[in-house]
Amino acid sequence: MLIHGDKLRWLLWLRWKLFLRAFTRKGKGQGGQIIGMAIFLIFLLIIAFAFSALIFNTTRFLPAPANIEVLFLVLSSIYVFWIIFPLLEFNMNEGLDLSKLATFPLTRWELMFGLLASTLLDLPTFGLLILLGSVIAGMATSLPMALFTLLAMIVFYFQLIGTSQFVLTALMRVLQSRRFRDLGVLLIVLVSFTGYFAQFLFRGLASSSFLNLLNQQTFSPYLQWLPSGMVCRAIEQANAGNWGSGFLWLLAPLAIGFVALYLWQSVVEKGLVAPDVEKQRKHQHKEVDTVPAGGLLGRLVPGQAYAVLLKDMRYIRRDPQITALLLQAILLPIFAIVVSFLNIGNNPTGLNVWLMIFTPLVIALTLYRFSYNALGFERASLTTLFLFPLRPMQLLWGKNLVAFGIGLIELLIMLPIATFLTRNWDLFVPSLVSGIAAILIIVGCGNASSVFFPQKWKELRRGMQTSTGTTSEAGCLRALMSLGALIAMVALTAPVALGTALPVLFHAQWILALSVPLGLAYSMIIYVGVTRFAGARLVKRMPEILEAVTK
Repeated sequence: MLIHGDKLRWLLWLRWKLFLRAFTRKGKGQGGQIIGMAIFLIFLLIIAFAFSALIFNTTRFLPAPANIEVLFLVLSSIYVFWIIFPLLEFNMNEGLDLSKLATFPLTRWELMFGLLASTLLDLPTFGLLILLGSVIAGMATSLPMALFTLLAMIVFYFQLIGTSQFVLTALMRVLQSRRFRDLGVLLIVLVSFTGYFAQFLFRGLASSSFLNLLNQQTFSPYLQWLPSGMVCRAIEQANAGNWGSGFLWLLAPLAIGFVALYLWQSVVEKGLVAPDVEKQRKHQHKEVDTVPAGGLLGRLVPGQAYAVLLKDMRYIRRDPQITALLLQAILLPIFAIVVSFLNIGNNPTGLNVWLMIFTPLVIALTLYRFSYNALGFERASLTTLFLFPLRPMQLLWGKNLVAFGIGLIELLIMLPIATFLTRNWDLFVPSLVSGIAAILIIVGCGNASSVFFPQKWKELRRGMQTSTGTTSEAGCLRALMSLGALIAMVALTAPVALGTALPVLFHAQWILALSVPLGLAYSMIIYVGVTRFAGARLVKRMPEILEAVTK
């Protein structure tokens, strides 16, 4: 194993320059990217210091063996998270792009150790080092114990980075496939919705039953066979005075790190020397599908609007970013109903009534992102869409049918569930009609914002470096425009909500027979008036819309 120190220094210098270039290079939208990275770094430091304080207090002040059991859980969670999360957030990192280093006279181990050390300059690694530092501070009851824990954390970091990079490199072709990228976007949406339910997890961790599980060493017999568990077992043995056993336990994760590093460089070398020949896919020319009759829906909806409806439905199925929006629109009402029912389960006659009233409004507001920039979803294909002889009203109707259909299906599924949980069957029909009225207002206002305030829909990408620039171009103005559109939609929807809420609040449900139909008529007037006004201006504003969406 031949390693020259000067070459490693040059590799670290190169990685440092690449790290600085992300903040200092000039280009369009670079200012927004720098601000995004700074905000992410601040958020990362806040989260890392909060968790490090928790780790320090539990490992230092909890009595044995509970503190060691916490250490098993912490390091094992870091180990699993650090391997799985890069698979979802995978993107090409310039500091780990081996194709650019293959032309330099570097040995295998120089290349691997240089790349291993370069991971110290990744932003997520800063948070990891803070967490590992809290483990060292928590277990540093004496100078020898502090030094041993420092050695254990170095071994843990070595095998963690080696294993994660080996897994990432071995699955490179799978990660670059379109299907996995689409799946990754959807999984990120699912993970983002679990943040609220973390409070239930923390409540369970603070209970006395969980503390009893820690004192009984329930988790360590299973976790000790992971590399992270072996490091924890070594710290436990050293803390008990068994220094020889502690060093023996460290040998296993150290060996795993070297094996992972060797396998990593083997996979990398195989990828560099193998010819980069992609499989030639035979493109079969298929006949253009004719628009099907569509049954009852095809006979009720005008032909042009029905064709736009079918096109947008295909977009939803094939575009992972639009599919992610659809998944968010479906999950948000589900989470709202579940969380509200868990929180108000002890008061079945009070706040449960408001659950019936606001569930349709939540469903309607979830369609906001589908509606306020409906033309922006087309991206560059909007130029082609405008070339077709489509009537503006039918173009808007076709797009409205997608959002309205999604909202109506959600209402017909979620509202009966909310009614069954709350036993307020007398409010089912008023809530359903109010939900339909709110959807009409949201969709109608979306037509106006799409025509008069179009926006470029930035393509969602995975990875830290790419995600920070998704809203860099005119990000502040775009956010203000979106907020203004949301406020306008909420203000116009307020009469419908009040028409349902006030009779219930004052125990005068008989007024619902009058207020709910009036709310539906009000929403239809809003929808028809705003849509006709936007449709009349659509043709005149086509150049401005194309400039904003396709620039």
